[in-house]
Amino acid sequence: MSAGNSKPVLYYTFENGTGTTVTDRSNAGNNLDGGFDGDWDGTNKKRGSYSADFGSGETVGNGKPSPDSDSIGDLTTFAFAHQTRIWTISTWLRQTATSYRAICGNTASDSHGIALFYSGGIRVHFGSSYTDFSDTALSADTWYHVLVTCSGAGAGKAKCYINGVLKDSGTAAATTTGNSTNTWVVGNTGFSSGHWTGESLLGQLDEYSVWDVD
Repeated sequence: MSAGNSKPVLYYTFENGTGTTVTDRSNAGNNLDGGFDGDWDGTNKKRGSYSADFGSGETVGNGKPSPDSDSIGDLTTFAFAHQTRIWTISTWLRQTATSYRAICGNTASDSHGIALFYSGGIRVHFGSSYTDFSDTALSADTWYHVLVTCSGAGAGKAKCYINGVLKDSGTAAATTTGNSTNTWVVGNTGFSSGHWTGESLLGQLDEYSVWDVD
């Protein structure tokens, strides 16, 4: 991640512990009021008192799998989904199943938006194109810090770090349609039809953040 006075545009510590509200600690105002349908896990957490536990179909953003008006907040100010922008997604991840599962994203269709998946390793979708990062297989019931960065479109522009170690770099495809207005969903991708519909995350997330730096 680039040095300097960078601040996240979204930062969920999942320390609310009760209810359906998730507080954004980034000071960007992206609080989620009433849209969390997962569970607060006080046992399987990485930091603090709680993590967010996602069972089948549970997401932040009421995306089961399609989000409603209770969204994660307005991330359109820096056109987050446009692949030529610079961004970073950072989270602690503990999976209870290592099958093909969505972590987060804002893909309204196969043709645009971005999405982060686990598919025997970390995968990032850029619209209909995707990059599989090698050496990123994760064991079940184990906490890992996952950080994926994008520094523009092109070969080597997408990178994946596991527990602070660079594992692989790949191509960040530039699709014709940026999707900066679709709801950002954690625990799924927001894609309400097709093969991503039934592939919500199974497991826990903690210390989840989005940055507009690489």
